This record gives sequence, C-alpha cells and structure tokens, in this order.
Amino acid sequence: MISWDCRRSLPLGDGAAIGIRVEQFVEHLETREELPDFLRECHRALRPGGVLRIIVPDAERYLQAYCRGDLSGFRELAVPDPFPEDLPTRMDIINHVFHQWDEHRWGYDFETLAHRLRAAGFERIERAEYKISRDPELGQDREEHAPYSLYVEAVR
Repeated sequence: MISWDCRRSLPLGDGAAIGIRVEQFVEHLETREELPDFLRECHRALRPGGVLRIIVPDAERYLQAYCRGDLSGFRELAVPDPFPEDLPTRMDIINHVFHQWDEHRWGYDFETLAHRLRAAGFERIERAEYKISRDPELGQDREEHAPYSLYVEAVR
C-alpha cells in the first residue's frame, strides 16, 4: 500500500502497475486540470493489459432518484433517513452529492467517466459491479459505498 498525493503524479515507473484502484477520489479532482493529468498518469503507470478500477458516486442513480419525485429513491442510495436538516429537499441532496460542502468538484455517470478515460488513452472501458473485477485484488470494495457507487474498469 502506498499513500501519495496523486493529483500531481504517481510514484510508479512506466508500465510498472498491474492494477490501480481508486475509490471515492476522482470526484474530488478538478475536472479540467487534475482529472486528465491523473488519468494519463494511471495509463502511463499501467502495463499493457493492466486495469484501472474507479469507484465514484453514481450521478445517474441520484438523478433518477430525483426524477421519481419523492425521497424514496434517495433512501435506496443510503442517504440517511431522516434526512439531515440542512438537506430538506431533493435538490439539496443532489447539490450535496455533486459538491459535498465544496469537497466534490464534479459528478460522474458512466458516459462522462468513459469519455474522460478514452481521452486519457484507455480503450476497453466497462461498467463493473460491486466486488466484481477483472482482477480480484482490485475488487476489494467498501460495502458502505455500494448502494450509491458507479464501478468502472478501464484496461490499458
């Protein structure tokens, strides 16, 4: 296990990694600058055939819950019930997901994340599932994030 500020670079040589797993991190990056740099670094550090597994809050799930017109869809996504007093409306919940008190910088659905990954050089990009991965080591997902997360794997 390596602890590192991944916004700038990865402490790995070219093609040194078999797999990279990123859980609940990408949404904290500035999408126009930090995210493209980070994804290119992952592509550089992975060997051919290496897998990048990204787990983020699934914006599509939250927007579907919003469109249902009531709060029941948010309960399925593990939003606390009763809802926090500072999130009294469906739009408040959406804003919290996308911004999380200025910690989150961007919301992602599969289409958007796949687009960013292709721009970084990845070609095989697939929607994955909780604890199911091309590489069992990368599928060590945290249960508390499962109800609301998008799982994506990209192969170099």
